[in-house]
Amino acid sequence: MVNYVTGECLDSNGDGKIYTMDCNGGSYQVWRTSGSGTVVLTDAGTGLCLDSDGAGSAYTRTCNSGSTQQWRVSTQSDASKMFVNVASGRCLSTNATSYVFAGICISGGGGTYERWW
Repeated sequence: MVNYVTGECLDSNGDGKIYTMDCNGGSYQVWRTSGSGTVVLTDAGTGLCLDSDGAGSAYTRTCNSGSTQQWRVSTQSDASKMFVNVASGRCLSTNATSYVFAGICISGGGGTYERWW
């Protein structure tokens, strides 16, 4: 998954931290989706699932099929995607310093840091 603004890939480590960094083709930057309607994102390198809490933190942890690990996908007019956490209603986002979090969604797909390829 590549961020719309930064061009960096969503990455993680075995300690549950997620961030963006230059794309390198490594398995920690490969995210598999499962499900329909809502998806679960699993890091191919760690086997951990993308998760979030109600306070806006985003991280990976052992997959458990809970609502904090489920994401609604919203495809934008340019084919980029927004991922909305089912439990919190927050959008997967990043910033210029590679910090990844679940932020308050900007209506109408206006939050370009919230968009992913």
